[in-house]
Amino acid sequence: MTRGKQPFTLRGYVDFHLEFGIGGCIMSLAEALKRLGDAVSALERASVRRLELDRRGGDLPTELALMQDDRARLAVELDGTLARVARLERVAGDVDERLAAALEKVETVLSGERGG
Repeated sequence: MTRGKQPFTLRGYVDFHLEFGIGGCIMSLAEALKRLGDAVSALERASVRRLELDRRGGDLPTELALMQDDRARLAVELDGTLARVARLERVAGDVDERLAAALEKVETVLSGERGG
């Protein structure tokens, strides 16, 4: 194969395709290198974004462990508070019974004094 009167060479083939590009677009070597540089830059930006996401994702297990610790601590506190509430309700019931008995005795004493 030859281009015009020149013999076929790999360099000629590459130059031809760099010059005319795919789909008939004219592209010089400088343009091709610029496009390659732009693609490499885009790849670098994407890899930086991915590393940042991975770092943040690496924090996720730590955050999850902290939340589980907080949950366990809050569950213990809640259990303690519920036990205290139950004790206070029993004490309040006992106090209520004692007050009722004392009032009854006071009323008995007062009614005896009125009647007597």
